[in-house]
Amino acid sequence: MQFGSLSGSRYNRFAYGIINAVWTAVRRLPEADREFISRLSALSDQFLKDFEPGGEASAAPLVGFACSPFDKNAEPRMKPLISRITDCINENFINPDFNVTCLSDMLGMNLSYLSKYFKSNTGVGLHDYINRVRVNRGKELISRQAIPISRVAGLVGFDNLNSFIRAFKKYEFKTPGNYKMEKTTDCTLSINGPEE
Repeated sequence: MQFGSLSGSRYNRFAYGIINAVWTAVRRLPEADREFISRLSALSDQFLKDFEPGGEASAAPLVGFACSPFDKNAEPRMKPLISRITDCINENFINPDFNVTCLSDMLGMNLSYLSKYFKSNTGVGLHDYINRVRVNRGKELISRQAIPISRVAGLVGFDNLNSFIRAFKKYEFKTPGNYKMEKTTDCTLSINGPEE
């Protein structure tokens, strides 16, 4: 196609059509970070400046950069979404009000999409994952420190002891109290040595 033969208004519509197609595709990527968006915006502006009738514009830098997250050989430009999700959970699980709705709000994502995406990529539901993180941290606290179990529950994001016990039993098949007794027994055996 000869761009020089296009009228000014058709030329502009064509240029803006390319920009619009690129941005429409990028908006569908939940992983896009600020640096990526900023760079893409600068390339879009440069493309529009260079894209004038008779100009030497090329859409290759713009389109190439927009496609770079899908290029396995390209330098990573976007943090994987799963990492962003798990980082957000690890930073916020101790808050008893933190749940999947809070997570979707923090990430600026649709809750339904986020839940399906996470489950399809990890095999675990978001609610279960958050509770597993809480229970695992609870196990660490129970094993390492002489903290009452009711206090541990609050430290790992459960607003009441019964919720903590239910979640603990679901994932560990024992109560936190039984887990604590086992750890205490294990610790006593390792200090005194095995009985003969």
